[in-house]
Amino acid sequence: MVEGLIKSNIIPTNEEARLLWLENFENKLPLYCTILGVSNGDRDLVIEYFKAYSYAVKGTIYNEKYKKSSVAFKALMLKEGKIPNPHPGQFPQYVSLLTPPPEVPNGMIKFLEGVIEICITSPAITDEIAEALWLVPANPAINWDLIPLVLYNQIGTAGVQQIGFKLKGANGIAMYVDRSDKLGWVFMYYVSTSPFTDTTTYPPGTNTNYKYRGIRYIGSGRNLVLVGQYSNEIIMPVSG
Repeated sequence: MVEGLIKSNIIPTNEEARLLWLENFENKLPLYCTILGVSNGDRDLVIEYFKAYSYAVKGTIYNEKYKKSSVAFKALMLKEGKIPNPHPGQFPQYVSLLTPPPEVPNGMIKFLEGVIEICITSPAITDEIAEALWLVPANPAINWDLIPLVLYNQIGTAGVQQIGFKLKGANGIAMYVDRSDKLGWVFMYYVSTSPFTDTTTYPPGTNTNYKYRGIRYIGSGRNLVLVGQYSNEIIMPVSG
């Protein structure tokens, strides 16, 4: 068991944050269920619970917006492939789901806590697996200034230069690059898994070293917040 994991603090209470957590959990769990001892039946139920909860939450959000919507918003919903149900009080009908689940299954949270218990008490769990499954609570009350973010060089497949890091319970890091030009440090993109690879296409003949640094974040979308201090600066060769 990874020290400090408490199942009751892992599943977010906010609906949209819980949906984000559950989406990550149902995506990543199939990769680790065998090594952690989670049965195929439990794995499949996690996936079904995500579908039902996703439909319920998104349906509620779109239904509320539909009541207040303008012609432009209705057109946007149609463009996105989401067809609103014209009857008040009902969820929009999602083309991608065809038949909407009637409700969120009873006992979902208790069941998820049971699966989490299996994961965090497994002798095979590691910090990397816990971070991948978001089983380390991303608690805004944590003093992130006391948890240094350290970047380190590593070599990936076919000798590709990569940058490794530890999230320590955050959702990801915002990566910045200094290309030794007048722009200084420039934001690249948000990275949620280690290691990081610079996938930028550089002009032919480029053969130089750039500096990189990052800072952790918690949350997502409009609720994303940068936390803690910037990491160490690390140099990595790039070529075109």
